[in-house]
Amino acid sequence: EIFKMEGNVITISWNIFYQKFGIIIGVYVVSAILQWLSQYIAASIGARYAYEMRDRVQKKLDKLPLSYFDKTSYGDTLSIGTNDVDNISRNLQTIITQSFAGIALFLGSLIAMLVTDWRLALVALVSLPLTLIIVVLISKFSGKQFTTYRNELGVLNGKVEEDYAGYMIIKLFNKEKDIEEDFDKSNEKMAKADGNSQFLSGLIFPTTIFINNLAYVGVAVLAGIISDAGTMIVFFLFLRLFSSPFQQLG
Repeated sequence: EIFKMEGNVITISWNIFYQKFGIIIGVYVVSAILQWLSQYIAASIGARYAYEMRDRVQKKLDKLPLSYFDKTSYGDTLSIGTNDVDNISRNLQTIITQSFAGIALFLGSLIAMLVTDWRLALVALVSLPLTLIIVVLISKFSGKQFTTYRNELGVLNGKVEEDYAGYMIIKLFNKEKDIEEDFDKSNEKMAKADGNSQFLSGLIFPTTIFINNLAYVGVAVLAGIISDAGTMIVFFLFLRLFSSPFQQLG
């Protein structure tokens, strides 16, 4: 122990203090280095993947028949090769870092809970299937809305590109009003899909928090019967780490 009580005098074991302090500093330094390394690797993978995707899009466009370009707007094709690729590349970096960090955090917190008190760990594991079901269901419905949003974004980009490219013809035939109405309809569809997707995906965090709070209650009750307050507090910290990866997964 670092602090020792001898009568009314508290003595500090400096050797142990420096040892523990050095370990903590070392852990923080290693953690910072690994975080930087993970971001660097993820950014490299994302950039390389985006490069290969653009190359594949270009090669695909070279092989497509002219009928494809007759029925598909230039703006939609442009959106796929630029916006979609960039969006995938940006999200890929987050997915890589969060996936590996989430797996490590989940396994580490699970092992720590089992070592501390396997009975309380079972209470935390009971909430796991419910959390997974909620995350999968919400992601399934929100995923459809995200797909709709991306499709509508491509349509809207196509309309913008064609309208600006053919603005002289639009003026010539006095079609400004029709173009505005058509644009407003596409814009409204995209905004609706975007709002629905964000709303549905936003339900994941509060829902998993609610389930995690039920696990808090279960641990508190069981710890009050079979364990002590110290173990209960430690498990509260473990539960917070335990649920975090599933929020990121969703």
